[in-house]
Amino acid sequence: PVAAAVTITIAGSAVQDVVFMDAPELSGSGKNFLDKYRATYGTDPVNEYDAAARYDSVFILSNAFRQCNDDTTCIKNFLYNMDWYNGTMGRYKFDQNGDVVGIDFALKVVQNGSFVIYIE
Repeated sequence: PVAAAVTITIAGSAVQDVVFMDAPELSGSGKNFLDKYRATYGTDPVNEYDAAARYDSVFILSNAFRQCNDDTTCIKNFLYNMDWYNGTMGRYKFDQNGDVVGIDFALKVVQNGSFVIYIE
């Protein structure tokens, strides 16, 4: 990913073996989304996970607006009570606090100039 390359270029060897929490790798429809993105724009998104999240959010909010128009309380309740959504990031929904449920994060490590999975 572009963001990883920039980080490693700037930080160099200072980040070797640093373990950090990151978004999970995209799979399934997420990979299809990335293929279409690359075909359309001729490049990778700066952050694959963020691009997928924004893509999903447009469709989720579109569903909310169709049901609620501009009623913000209705939109909030729609999101909190939304059924499982199958999107580019995977299968997920929001809990009573508005936090995402169903998407786990991954531990990654910087090794030899790349971000690699440390623990899934």
